[in-house]
Amino acid sequence: MRSVVSRVFRYGIATGRAKRDVATDLRRAIVVPKTKHHAAIICPKKFCVLLRGIEEAPEFTITKFALRMTPHVFVRPGGGAEWSKFDLDRAVWSIPAEKMKMRWPHQMPLSRQVLARWTIRGR
Repeated sequence: MRSVVSRVFRYGIATGRAKRDVATDLRRAIVVPKTKHHAAIICPKKFCVLLRGIEEAPEFTITKFALRMTPHVFVRPGGGAEWSKFDLDRAVWSIPAEKMKMRWPHQMPLSRQVLARWTIRGR
């Protein structure tokens, strides 16, 4: 966040709208959280345990649906799926270019298993 603010102030300095980058005062005040990566589950038995755990969760929520769908589509986390991007008649999830790493639009086919579990319709 500080880097974004700093860029704004540097632009302000370059265009004569600011005298200095006040974001530098925040350099040690804002602590950046350390990223923790989790290993992929590659053991079939452990994967089965994960899938059973998802199914045995007490309530149906949008999170549970997303967890059920993930093994079928294998998209990157944080994609920000939107109901309007799902076309159930064509069985396709359209992911706009700005949400993709390489900045190309993507059409993700939805399996019959995903469509069969789709109990909340985004229409």
